[in-house]
This record gives sequence, C-alpha cells and structure tokens, in this order.
Amino acid sequence: MAALLCAQAAAAHTLRYDGPMYAPYSGAFTINDNPPAPSISRTVSAGGFKMTDTSGPAPAAGTSFMAWCVDIYGTLTSSTAYTLKTGEQFYGVGSSNVTSLERLASYAFDHWTGADNVASAAFQLAVWEVVTESAKTYSLSSDNFTVTGGDMGTRNLADSWLAQVNAGTYAIDQTLGVWQKGAGSTTQNLAVFAPIPEPQTYTMLIAGLGLMAFVARRRRQNLAA
Repeated sequence: MAALLCAQAAAAHTLRYDGPMYAPYSGAFTINDNPPAPSISRTVSAGGFKMTDTSGPAPAAGTSFMAWCVDIYGTLTSSTAYTLKTGEQFYGVGSSNVTSLERLASYAFDHWTGADNVASAAFQLAVWEVVTESAKTYSLSSDNFTVTGGDMGTRNLADSWLAQVNAGTYAIDQTLGVWQKGAGSTTQNLAVFAPIPEPQTYTMLIAGLGLMAFVARRRRQNLAA
C-alpha cells in the first residue's frame, strides 16, 4: 500500500471488492447521523474490506489490500474505477479528518492484538465517527453521529481508540490515502493507511541517490578520457 501511495496516486484503477478482510463482518449496528439535513438511521455490519486492484500498472496490478469505508450514505460496488488521493488532496490541507484518522490508525494498529472481526469492526465504527461527527470530539454515543445496537464490546473498543484521538498526544506513524470514486459513481470512497517511512529509510534513499550520482559522474569522466 505504501508503494501505491507513493507511485500510483495519479493513475486510474479498477478495484474489485473481495469481501471482508476478517470474515464474517460484525453486526448489526445502527448508525445514526442527525444533522439538520440530511439525516440517516441504518442498520449495518462493520469491518474492513478486502480490495484487489485489477487494472493498475505494475506493481499495483493484482495487489490486494485492506480498505475502510468513509461514506455512510452509499453502498460499495465491486469492479469500480477509483483514483488514489492523499488525505490532504481528498479532505483539504489542514483538515482535522486527516490528522484524526492518521492518529486513530497509529494507535489502533499499534494496539490491535489479533486479526479478528471484532477489532476490524471497531476500527470501521471509529472511522465513521471521525469522518461524520461534526463536533470533532469523538464518541459513538453522543453528538450528531451515534452508533447503537450490535456488540457492546466492539463499540467500547472503538470508543477507547477514539479517546486517544481526542487526547491528541499519540504519535502519528500512519499516513492516510483515500481511493476516490469516479465522477457520477454511487459507490463508496475508501480509506487506506500505510506506515510513515522511518528516518533511516530516507537516509538510505539519499545515500543511494548520492552513490548513483557518483557512479554516473565517474562514468562520464571515463568516457571523456
């Protein structure tokens, strides 16, 4: 996913939906969004999606990855055209959604103790809270976006991760990308996350580029001689 974020952000891709990443989905949660307009109350299952890129250029073609729904008003459609955007390209420079989602992923992924559908559902509920809640103080039980029903343990887990986002102190080590649906499509936009490269990775990259420049310079000198 990190390679996709760095190298494929401008390309159009067809993504195929391959079911839940951790089967089965956990449900049934009732999500409620009650701003002045529009409003919604819908019973849903929750969890990460397994998506496969079926058309992107190498190395993306055939790559499967986990993605998360950031829309509560649409329905995911398989084999749909998407373009990968950075978080700031999608939400805007300085958007609190970007910082909050990256902090959420950083904490949740560091404390995700098992590959199971409970944690997967909790993370999806927390993502919906971040992108839908107008108050920007996050809790599944208050303000305009709320979640009721379903497994209480899953909701409590989501709230414990959201509390870390509210605190605003946990170090961010994940970067957000958003697969944006094509114009006129009714499918959902999808969030993906990738680790921020460690500083030593940049050091190695710079050193490698310096070595390549040195080799190229020596080759030119040899040809001139």
